[in-house]
Amino acid sequence: LNPRQGEAVRVFAAMLRVNTHLKSVDLSSNSLGAEGGVVLRDSLDENVNVTALDVRVNKIAPEVLAAIKDTLSRNEENQKNSKDRDKANKPKLKVTSEKR
Repeated sequence: LNPRQGEAVRVFAAMLRVNTHLKSVDLSSNSLGAEGGVVLRDSLDENVNVTALDVRVNKIAPEVLAAIKDTLSRNEENQKNSKDRDKANKPKLKVTSEKR
């Protein structure tokens, strides 16, 4: 990464650590390179909401891509489990229309 790209990736990664609204991110063809892939991987460890990430054409090392994929899979599984818990804990409402 050149200095400007490196700074941009670090700023984006810092935002990704705290932005809990993003679910999917497309960073394809952004010249992230090896360093950018590592920075991105590290930020995803702190963001449990991102479940889809497109990093095609970025020259990220295969082991870093594997770690990113593992993190995204874990995030997706955690979200599924959270939704299942929410359904199980949802109060059951009984509605009657009969007058007493």
